[in-house]
Amino acid sequence: MSHIPAQQHSRKCFSSITLGAVQLGLNYGVANQSGKPSDAEAAAILSVAAKAGISHIDTARSYGDSEARIGRLLPPDSKFIVKIITKLQSCNALPDSATEHEIRSTVDASIYGSCRDLRRKQLDVLMFHNPADMFRWHGAAMDRLQDLVDRGVIGALGVSVYAPSEAIRALLDSRITHVQIPFNLLDSRWYDGEFLEALAQRPEVCVHVRSVFLQGLLINPAITWPAWVEQSRQFVRTIEELTSELGRKSAADLCMAYVRSYPWVTTLVLGVETSRQLEELLHCAAEPALTKEQAALVQSRFIEVPARLLNPGLW
Repeated sequence: MSHIPAQQHSRKCFSSITLGAVQLGLNYGVANQSGKPSDAEAAAILSVAAKAGISHIDTARSYGDSEARIGRLLPPDSKFIVKIITKLQSCNALPDSATEHEIRSTVDASIYGSCRDLRRKQLDVLMFHNPADMFRWHGAAMDRLQDLVDRGVIGALGVSVYAPSEAIRALLDSRITHVQIPFNLLDSRWYDGEFLEALAQRPEVCVHVRSVFLQGLLINPAITWPAWVEQSRQFVRTIEELTSELGRKSAADLCMAYVRSYPWVTTLVLGVETSRQLEELLHCAAEPALTKEQAALVQSRFIEVPARLLNPGLW
């Protein structure tokens, strides 16, 4: 079993991989072939993660029964070592005219529900799942979360975003110290100078990267891609060529090494369907990141990428 060393970033200790747990609660991913894992397999995944030194597990209130399975199946001796990142249930059901009491009740139901299911007294990191909820009701939800930070129920606050503009806006609030973004070798949006400048102004912020494999498409044959992606065979062929040209172990190794080449990336949020897949990703994490020159080469091979492909929510 590979053991990944923790890296010190922004005074918070993160392993290079964060275990993404959406697959533990839902049949998730376009290329998912085995579906939601059994209890035995989910327990094996969590055990491998803990033994390998993965420091954080990323879940959400909306990921089916993911939180409950983590609380029930994570090895007892790991509960004080492995930290939990979860996300606030979307507040879309609340009208813009919601009262302070209604907002507080909705936020509290999500937070204390997560604590109950995860079997924890504190949530190490709590992220907004819907970035718009940060700003609705004159920031009332954010203010309530800060109250819970002050009371020790939440360790730190963050936000999961979908576009650079959302990240830039969120970074203006000093209470946000974690940002999760979708980023992979097809996605050039995050080279945006305004985003990088906003990030440079907040060196204490931890950047969590999801969609490293674009729901598994980047490491699977073209036949698994949505039919509307006309360039699927070209993309797969280019990934295969780059994997060979740069001497990487696999397409997964290439994808991970590319994202890890950016110094502002703190950790990669990777979901798996089996413990064997996690073992393979741990081996990839032990490989060196791409050099700046190699990353630039990868960028140059993916110029024309459909915007729709970078937003799985629109698929």
